[in-house]
Amino acid sequence: MEVTWTLIMPEKKTVATIEGNSHKRKRYADVTLVPQLGGECTIETETLKEEHKGMLLTAILEIEGLEILNMIPESIKGTLSGSMRIEKPLWEGRFEGIDREVLSYLLQEMQEFLGGKAILDANLHVEEKVKLDDLLFEKLRPLNGKVIFRLEKEEC
Repeated sequence: MEVTWTLIMPEKKTVATIEGNSHKRKRYADVTLVPQLGGECTIETETLKEEHKGMLLTAILEIEGLEILNMIPESIKGTLSGSMRIEKPLWEGRFEGIDREVLSYLLQEMQEFLGGKAILDANLHVEEKVKLDDLLFEKLRPLNGKVIFRLEKEEC
């Protein structure tokens, strides 16, 4: 017997539970998934520092709300993947590869329509790597401690 697994690799280290079923029994196994980020070329940080200037921004991870999503400068183009949830009335959804403006609009409309606050768990994948210059550094500073920045060294 041969089994093929298809996984969507997470952005960060995650423990996944695999369930195996047969007609006689059920088995579970926990597997730790660790994405390879490119060794010394890629770093993740919650706080941008002067030493990060000149690096390339490749992603903004763990965006947790519409307010934070709207704080990301419009000059950073990319698509979002993740999930959202409104508690009352309960409404949940997953999305992948959606444009930031579209997601922002949908979340705003859903919040107004359902009367609840959207809980967001999203990652922005930058379309084209953006160099972290002085201007972008200052625009992103309000996000320090609220998201995780994935940066790549320019020389790699």
